[in-house]
Amino acid sequence: MSRKYVCYKSGYDLYAIIRHEVNFKAWDGSVYVSYDVADWLDYIIPLTDEGGDIYSFEFEDSGLAIIYEQGSIPAYSDSIVSQLSLSDTTYIKYPAVSYESGHDVHCFIRRESDLKVWNGSEYVDFVLADIDDYKYDLTDVGGDLYSTTTMPTVGDFVVIYYDNELLLGISKVRYTGSITLNSDYSIDDADEFFNNRLTNTYWSNASDDDKIKALNMAIRAINQLNFDEDLIDDDYDSIVFEAACLIAVKYLEGYEVDQIRENQTVVSQTYSNVKEIKNNVALDYYSAGIVSAEAWDLLIPYFKNSTQVRLNKVT
Repeated sequence: MSRKYVCYKSGYDLYAIIRHEVNFKAWDGSVYVSYDVADWLDYIIPLTDEGGDIYSFEFEDSGLAIIYEQGSIPAYSDSIVSQLSLSDTTYIKYPAVSYESGHDVHCFIRRESDLKVWNGSEYVDFVLADIDDYKYDLTDVGGDLYSTTTMPTVGDFVVIYYDNELLLGISKVRYTGSITLNSDYSIDDADEFFNNRLTNTYWSNASDDDKIKALNMAIRAINQLNFDEDLIDDDYDSIVFEAACLIAVKYLEGYEVDQIRENQTVVSQTYSNVKEIKNNVALDYYSAGIVSAEAWDLLIPYFKNSTQVRLNKVT
């Protein structure tokens, strides 16, 4: 089942009635049937008050949910408080809410998997007495929009927006993180890069957290290289990002520069009068701290002319 969310002040009894989006039949708990007000009680789906002005209910199919505030018992005369399309599963990338400029707007960040709330250091069960600990400030970016481009962690979230105690709205946020190479690039761009490659198993099987770690490791490795600023062109950012992706997936495969360097040996063996020398030297890109030959080839055109260094371990 898929969990759906409604933003409304906590402390009320809410329920949903689901109507088909095409023929407007009502959901009776198992199938859509012709709507009849006499069967009102057959249609209700109680909502769970999750605290912090979030209500939830489970429903797998598409449809239009009409949300009611219950009186003493559910009845046709109950007030409608909201409605939402159940076919809309859109996540936005960052928290954002439209509201007139000049206010102090904040949000609560609730992890979708368990609805625990971020308190500044970890996700915890919502406790009303600790509500001030949950405030996550948003920036007035102009044009009656408040937002932030940072989140505590990657993942899927339910975000509730406030102006002081005034409830403004709710949205679902899927934050995949961002990398430090260039603000124009993100995990989404890396996913697109690997989607266009024949083999991307190690990347596609990795978690977003591991992808971010691997990309940041790759970026740090690239930043140690000796680039010639005079060679930087319009393609530089995209080329370096592709190289970072290629290095990152090598990390996800388990490649480690230090281990490879440690394994570089020169071995001398003599059999009868024949001397055999096995010279296993570190390749240029390993010596430079890069674990991908393909990435190295992309980066070479931007290097300053310098003497190549090989690191060999002799035993």
